[in-house]
Amino acid sequence: MDLIKVERGIVFTDSLKFSEKLEINHRDVLRDIRNLVATNSAIQNEFLETVWTNAQNRTYPKFDMTKKGFMSLIMNTNVTPVKKQLLYEVQNQFIDAFEMMEKIIMQQELNKNNLEWNQSREQGKQIRLNLTDTIKDFVEYAFSQGSQNAKRYYTSITKMEYKALGFIQQAKPNLRNTLDLMQLHQLILAEDLCKRSIEKYMKENLHYKEIYILVKQDIENFAKTLLLK
Repeated sequence: MDLIKVERGIVFTDSLKFSEKLEINHRDVLRDIRNLVATNSAIQNEFLETVWTNAQNRTYPKFDMTKKGFMSLIMNTNVTPVKKQLLYEVQNQFIDAFEMMEKIIMQQELNKNNLEWNQSREQGKQIRLNLTDTIKDFVEYAFSQGSQNAKRYYTSITKMEYKALGFIQQAKPNLRNTLDLMQLHQLILAEDLCKRSIEKYMKENLHYKEIYILVKQDIENFAKTLLLK
């Protein structure tokens, strides 16, 4: 579950996520927020009442809230002694998620004004296209060897690269635009290596499963040379 969302440059979470993580009744959270808003005009703009839709297509109220709103709510949430540790853990999870997203947004803004970063990003797009073409060949290669789910390699190979390089998948919807210049260069090199490795092992007529394992090892070994592991 993604704890944080960004819309129109605003970072927020919502009362439903909070109640689910804290394992308390959502109606109690709604009550606490309404009491907060009614008694503290300074935080009224930190909450926005909206709705959510369940599996039966029925709508119910919820509140979106900023980091400041969340902190006000957490400080005014009463729980049983048994849940105090969980409350502390949930607070840290949400704060970490807010701070991570704030860093991502800041990095995106820095990237927009960095000429070298933008040039590298364009180079990276071409490298990615080249890799995608090679993965397409690999998918057909795997199908020819009897694979029933070869198309999953488009996603599996990308996730494997991200994991090896230590990139955090939470950076959605476009992780690449959140990378700094060094990370972008690392990804370019990794994807070029990935392309060359797949092509090399296909020429050796290896089994597609063995190829994936070997390519994964190549990328992980490359990441080690960057002192990422």
